Amino acid sequence: MKIHQTNTHKNRLLVGLLLLLLIMSACGGGNESTISDIAEGVSTAQAGIEQIEEIATAASETANATPETGPGTVIDDPIEIAFDQPYESFVNGNNFERFYRLSLPAGAILNLDAANSAESKGDVAFRLVTMAGGFPTPIAEETVPIGENRSIKFITGSDGGGTYLLIPRGGFLGTDTFNFTAVMTMQDDAASGGDAVADPVAGTEITTGTFTGLLGGDDRIDAYRFTAPARSYMRVTLTNSSDSLGAFEAEVSRDGAHIRYYTDRYAAPGNDMVFAMDTLDEVVFNVELTAETTKEAVYTLTVEVTTQNDADSGGDAGEEIGTATPINVGQTYEAFRGEGESDCYQVATAADQALTIIINSLTDEFFGGRPIIRMYDESGNTLAVGGGPTPGASETVEGTAVSASTFFCVAGGGNAAPYTFIVENK
Repeated sequence: MKIHQTNTHKNRLLVGLLLLLLIMSACGGGNESTISDIAEGVSTAQAGIEQIEEIATAASETANATPETGPGTVIDDPIEIAFDQPYESFVNGNNFERFYRLSLPAGAILNLDAANSAESKGDVAFRLVTMAGGFPTPIAEETVPIGENRSIKFITGSDGGGTYLLIPRGGFLGTDTFNFTAVMTMQDDAASGGDAVADPVAGTEITTGTFTGLLGGDDRIDAYRFTAPARSYMRVTLTNSSDSLGAFEAEVSRDGAHIRYYTDRYAAPGNDMVFAMDTLDEVVFNVELTAETTKEAVYTLTVEVTTQNDADSGGDAGEEIGTATPINVGQTYEAFRGEGESDCYQVATAADQALTIIINSLTDEFFGGRPIIRMYDESGNTLAVGGGPTPGASETVEGTAVSASTFFCVAGGGNAAPYTFIVENK
C-alpha cells in the first residue's frame, strides 16, 4: 500500500509541474498576457492532465490486477463452442489469450464471423489450431483490426475432422473486446451429401453431367470415378471458379492401370482444363483433383460421353482393311480416332481413278491428335501416305486406285482426336 501511495504522490508532483508548464506555454510567457489568455491556458492544461491521469489510472489497474482464472483462460480448460451462438469476451495484459474448443466432422465447412470492438486498443488475432499429435498446430489465422469484422473459413476432408481450438489473442496495448459466431455446414461434392472420397481408385461415383465441388483447408484431394461404355469417347472438363482463392492439379486414369492421360495440369482461378479419352471396351475412369494450397477452390466437373458413330456407321470404324467401314465418294464424314487405334474405310471406285482425301483435325484440345492417312489396295499394298494436320487444320492426300475397291486407314500417335474427311474423284 505504501508503494501505491508513493507512486500517487509522485504522480501528483508530476501533474503539478506539467500544469505549470502548460499554463506558461499557453500564455506565451510574457507580461502582456490577458486574463482570457490565462484562462484558456488553464483549460488546455486541465485537458492534458485529465488524459495523463486516465493513462496512469489504466496502467495502475493493469499492474495491480489479478489474472483471471476459470474456463477459457488456460489451454487445458477451454470453453466449448456451440454453433450459431454468439460469444463475446476480451483480452488484456494479464490474459493475452482466450481458449475455445469445437468439434468438426469429416467433410465440414466452418465459417467463423469475428469482430473487434471499436473501443479496443489493438488488433485481435483469431487462430484455429488442431491438437492432433498432442500439441497445438495452427491451421488457419485471421487478424481483425480495431472496429472491423473478418471471416475465417476452414474445410475438413473426407478423412479429416476432429477437435480444434479457437484462440483469440491480443491485449498488448490494453483491453481488446471481441465477439464471434461459429457456423458449420457440410460439403456436397457432386451432390454426394459430403466430401468426395480422397482415394483416387475408390472415388465418389458419378455419371455424365455437371457437378460442383470444393477443395481447401484439410480437404486437399477429391476423387471421382465413372464408367464409360464400350466404343465411346468422352470429354472431362474441370473449371476452377473465378471466385476461388486457390488452384488445383488434376489427372485422369484408367481404373487400376494408372494410365495418365494428363497429369500436373494446373488450373488457376478462372481457368479450366479438358481431358479426352476413348474406349474399345467398357472402362472405369478415375478423376483426381489435388489442391495446390489450403486456400479454397470451387470447381465444376463436367463429364460428357458419346457413343462413336464413325462415318455414320453407328459405332467405331473397323481397325483393318478386312473390317473396313464402307463410305461414299463426295460425302463428308465425321469420326473419332481413339488413342492408339486405327479407323479404316472402304471406298468403291473405278480402276485407275485418281482420288483426293481431305482430312481435317477438328479441335486444338487434343494434343498430339494428328491423323495420318494410308491408302491401300485390296492386297494391302500402300498406295499413298499423308495427312498429319495440326489441330484445327486440314491436309490433302492424293493417290490412284488400282482396282474397284480402295481402302484407307486413319491412324496417328498421341491422344484421341475427332476429325472429318471427304474422298473425291480427282
